[in-house]
Parts: sequence; C-alpha cells; structure tokens
Amino acid sequence: MNESIFLLDKRVVFDSTKMTLSHGNEIIRISEAETH
Repeated sequence: MNESIFLLDKRVVFDSTKMTLSHGNEIIRISEAETH
C-alpha cells in the first residue's frame, strides 16, 4: 500500500495526498478549512 494511503477500521480508506476518505462507492473530501 502507498505511504499516503491508510486503511481505517478495515473498511475506510484515507488518502492523505488527496485528503479523501472512501468506503465502497462513497468518497468524502476533507476541505482545507476542516484541517485547521
């Protein structure tokens, strides 16, 4: 697995490069405002 991609709770994939959470067909993008 890529260093910027993490598997959370064996179901949710977090991509720190794209700042997205994905589960199946659902993708959530974390905005810059939410990271501060």
